[in-house]
Amino acid sequence: MVLSATLTLRLDSPEAVRILAGALGPEAEVDLPRSTVALRQDGDRLLLLVEAEDVASLRAAVNSYLRWCATALDVASALPATD
Repeated sequence: MVLSATLTLRLDSPEAVRILAGALGPEAEVDLPRSTVALRQDGDRLLLLVEAEDVASLRAAVNSYLRWCATALDVASALPATD
């Protein structure tokens, strides 16, 4: 049985979505034994599509990606603006 979760993150701009997707992209390309993650960009939203073989793997993948998103956004907010 395959379990799935779709996470939708709404950001300030499509550019912010592109940057976050770029930061998470290398992780999404790694083949994990019991879960997969796909990233989709849709305007100011980033969708994370998570599939896993069991509840523990789904929870672990969702928690990891949420932590990575929070970390990337924290780092981006600490950087000086480049206008």
